[in-house]
Amino acid sequence: MQQLLLNASLIIVAVFNLFLGIFVFLKDRKNNINKVFLALTACLAFWALSLLILYLKTGEKHLNFWSNTVFWGPSFLIAFLLYFSLIFPENKKKISRKATILIFTPSFIG
Repeated sequence: MQQLLLNASLIIVAVFNLFLGIFVFLKDRKNNINKVFLALTACLAFWALSLLILYLKTGEKHLNFWSNTVFWGPSFLIAFLLYFSLIFPENKKKISRKATILIFTPSFIG
């Protein structure tokens, strides 16, 4: 019962975050803040779904892959959260290409 509740909550979290991100993005598709928010919520949804799959898969081959995959969502989440905090609430602050690369490089390395 407890595992079923955990699985259901992970599905709800993933779906809610994805719909929230899509909803905000569809309000203004050209706004950079909305694009970054969509990426942020997509990372949260990916994290929740990868945790769900990790809990559902029992084979050692799958366990190794999904235990590594679980960390992809949070690593990009941190980069998108930092980038989002720099441009929100108004996209007046111009972030250089070098700074953007510096923000996202650790996510790709990790």
